[in-house]
Amino acid sequence: MTRVVLLVLAALLLAPLAAVAAEKSADDGEQANKAEEQPAPPSFAPGAKVILALTILPPDQWQLNHLVPLRLQFDEEYLKDAPFTVKQPVWDFTLKSYMPRYTAEIPIQLAADLADGELTIQLEVLGSICEASGEACTFCKENISIELTILGKALPDTKNQALNEGTATDAHRLSLP
Repeated sequence: MTRVVLLVLAALLLAPLAAVAAEKSADDGEQANKAEEQPAPPSFAPGAKVILALTILPPDQWQLNHLVPLRLQFDEEYLKDAPFTVKQPVWDFTLKSYMPRYTAEIPIQLAADLADGELTIQLEVLGSICEASGEACTFCKENISIELTILGKALPDTKNQALNEGTATDAHRLSLP
């Protein structure tokens, strides 16, 4: 009789754990399906016109300070030999208010003689962030790398055709100094 009671109690106690495990397994399956559904980042043809759409995010519990322009800049020495051209080395973006994120867009033109492969574009972000409570602000300066895939010719049956024009999106979360 005691064994029966213990078995019933064990079953009652383990049932919720089994339900949680089954739910977690279903959630993992859904996340895997969502990851499979997301399209691959675009590939760009040599000579393509590309918009670098870079979303800048402040650290958690912080926001971007609108009193100081957000600046994205390329090193001028880097640009001399860069496999792309950009109209200007420094881009200032004026924010209208304190913001939890900002997406800056910079147009570039890839060199026409690029080989297939990965291209890393380097730039620097400078700005100011403030605590969400408004108690403290600080300046930040960080280096950022954006990866592009260059694809001269794709096979006719592939989905990943190289774009002659398009947008490369990336995000960067700032660190506290």
